[in-house]
Amino acid sequence: PLLVLTALLVHLLLLLVLPLVAIVLLVNFLVLLPLLVLTALLVHLLVLLVLPLVAIVLLVNHLVLLPLLVLTALLVNLLLLLVLPLVAIVLLVNHLVLPFAGASTCTDCTTGTFAASAGSSTCGNCAAGKFSGAAASTCTDCTAGKFAASAGSSTCGNCAAGKSSSAAASTCTDCTTGTFAASAGSSTCGNCAAGKSSSAAASTCTACIHGQYTVFAGSSTCRTTLAVNITGSASA
Repeated sequence: PLLVLTALLVHLLLLLVLPLVAIVLLVNFLVLLPLLVLTALLVHLLVLLVLPLVAIVLLVNHLVLLPLLVLTALLVNLLLLLVLPLVAIVLLVNHLVLPFAGASTCTDCTTGTFAASAGSSTCGNCAAGKFSGAAASTCTDCTAGKFAASAGSSTCGNCAAGKSSSAAASTCTDCTTGTFAASAGSSTCGNCAAGKSSSAAASTCTACIHGQYTVFAGSSTCRTTLAVNITGSASA
């Protein structure tokens, strides 16, 4: 009985295993083997395509790029051999010759500047309150009634109405109370006449209104007239 049972089990295993082995072998033959063959073909094809391209690139580098690099290096070397001596000569001339060579012509000082002495290397700015034209050796004071606020002025400006200045002024001064300057460019401020007054920086004087007066010229304010009543007492 044991032998018969063992034989039956072995027979059963063979009936189950042999089909599985056959299926595995069939899959390997139908699927894996074609994949392996296809992969080998693709690798072989890539090698056939890539190797010639690599060979072409190496050939181009060897025949074209390498000669170009060599030629460029030769040209740079040649330029250095030619240019460096020229640069050295120019620097030597600038260092040894030009410091002793004077200018062939002199340049006029621009307006607002001056050069007081011969042999000047630069032109200086005129100070505030002064001006100059071109090629000046001195600066000229602004006349009374005019001013130059900044250094290097080419002209002097007129003081505005209500202001005045003395000669060589850098600013204009407001007319004080009781005085006026009617026009621009005034050198002095005039006193307001009696019966008139003015505030600071006035271009005109204002007449006192009815009931007010000024006795003296140059008054800054008008005074109120005193009224005398019948009894002789004074009231404002």
